[in-house]
Amino acid sequence: MTAAPVVFFVIVSLTACAATGESAASVRPASQAVATATADTGKAEVAAPVAGDTIKTMDEQAAAEAAGLNVYPLSEGGIVYDPAQPLPAAITADITAPVTEAVASADGRLSESVSQTTLNRASAAANALGKTVIIVFSARASRSSDGPMEQLYGAYTSDQNRELGHASVSNSLDKTVAVVNEWVAKQADPSAYQVVVAR
Repeated sequence: MTAAPVVFFVIVSLTACAATGESAASVRPASQAVATATADTGKAEVAAPVAGDTIKTMDEQAAAEAAGLNVYPLSEGGIVYDPAQPLPAAITADITAPVTEAVASADGRLSESVSQTTLNRASAAANALGKTVIIVFSARASRSSDGPMEQLYGAYTSDQNRELGHASVSNSLDKTVAVVNEWVAKQADPSAYQVVVAR
C-alpha cells in the first residue's frame, strides 16, 4: 500500500533543512613520496596517495596526511581528499546514495523516512568531514498542506537550519543550488560548509 503523501512544507518545518550544491571531483596531485617509517624499521616508503584514491592501510593514511590530504572514512579504509578542493565524486556518492535510495523506496515522494535518511547522512558526513554538510535532493511534494504535488528541490543541513531549508525549496535544481550557495557565501566562514547534491 502506498504511503500517504507527505507535505514538503511540513517536513521541512519539523525536521531540518537545507542543502545544495554539487561537489565535482577535482584533484590536486601530491607528487612526493612520504616515508612511513625510519630506515631502521625495515619498512618501505609509501607513495603519498592523491585525492580520489581509496586506501586500505594505516601506512597509506599516514602518507596521505603527511602530504596535507585528509581521509574520508568508509566501513573499510577510506577515500583521500584535498580539503582545499571540491570533494571527489566517490565521497559525494557515498554521502548521497542512501538519500536517492530512500526517495526511490518512497515512490519518488517526500516521506518521513526520506527526511530522516537525509538528515542522518548529512550528520554522518559532517562528523567525517568536520564541516556543516548541506544535502540538496529532489522529491515529489507539496508546498503547503493543501497544495498540489510537484517535483521540488530542497536542502537539509546537518545542523537542521530551518531558515535555509525553507528558503531553498523550489522546482529548479539550479535555483535551489544558487540559494544555498548564496547563503553559504554570507556566512562568517564559508569554508566550514560542504554542499552536496543527491542525484
